[in-house]
Amino acid sequence: MKHTLDENPLWLIWSLSSHLKHHIADFSEQHNLSPSQLHALLLLQPDTPVPMNQLSCLVGCDPSYTTGLVDKLVALDLVTRQESTQDRRIKTLTLNTQGVVLRADLIQQFGSFYKDLAISKHIPNTLTSELKTLSKITLEISRTK
Repeated sequence: MKHTLDENPLWLIWSLSSHLKHHIADFSEQHNLSPSQLHALLLLQPDTPVPMNQLSCLVGCDPSYTTGLVDKLVALDLVTRQESTQDRRIKTLTLNTQGVVLRADLIQQFGSFYKDLAISKHIPNTLTSELKTLSKITLEISRTK
């Protein structure tokens, strides 16, 4: 029996991610952001404060790295960092007006950027739907940890 990773979903996602990370880095660089800064900016929702520790889980990085990432977004005047109204030990992040505008622009440009990639012409809508479902499942699992 041949042992391969061809049927392992985790391996397939990891491989896909590895292939696409260079495109993401190019897109980020075009907007003077690191891939992690772009990821954080796209994850934040307008008018929805997010605790920094939750953002570090969503971005998939150590909380100490998140501090530097957020420092840069604050310096670029894209987010506001403040104490939580429920617990002053918790710092929350909120997109400010400039961040909301940039995020909306990035979402639109990211769609165009994706359509220009050769791979986009080979991905059926059914796969996109399945990827959304998988993303929601993994997000829910990460929130329970």
